Amino acid sequence: MTMSLCPACGAPLPESAVCPQCEPRAEPVPDTEPEPALVAAPPPAPPAAWRSGALLILGADAPLPDACFKCGAVAPGSRFRRRLSWHHPSLYLLLIHPLIYLIVAIATRKRKDVALPLCDLHRRRRRLGLTLAWVLVPLGLIAAITGLVVDLLAVALLGLYAFLIGTILAVSARVGRVEHIDREHIRLRGADLALLDQLPDWSTYR
Repeated sequence: MTMSLCPACGAPLPESAVCPQCEPRAEPVPDTEPEPALVAAPPPAPPAAWRSGALLILGADAPLPDACFKCGAVAPGSRFRRRLSWHHPSLYLLLIHPLIYLIVAIATRKRKDVALPLCDLHRRRRRLGLTLAWVLVPLGLIAAITGLVVDLLAVALLGLYAFLIGTILAVSARVGRVEHIDREHIRLRGADLALLDQLPDWSTYR
């Protein structure tokens, strides 16, 4: 078998195929592994929430800043989820026939789910207001009717006041008032300016 010779000095090569005399002078084998390719970051997602004056306009699954919808206070990660519905205001003319209005309103209403930032304070106030409303409205109505039947004016007036207070509490506990709903967007009133000021203007989208 022919022995291999070192091409640098002519010495016989051992089985390792590396010359012991030239090994200290051997240059290191360069790393031939390719460098990882740089991946461009994806472009930022377009906004899905805007303001138009005092209106808050939301698209589908629109993320909102962590500012309370009612007062603008910091509300990190706190979201109030609800399903909102809307129908054309002209349908209120059908209230002269309540049953017809109810059927048409249910058939033509549009609904969307929203997640609005709400601080702990307004979340507790809303819960308390709704609880009191559920108690005062029916009790006030019963007291007012009973007072009129048994001819007790004081009881009737007290019941009427309780009914009105309960109604006001129920309305004030509402988070946002729907202005319009279409296939792509929902428009709400009642958002605090601290929240609206963090959103792009609707004119930039149109």
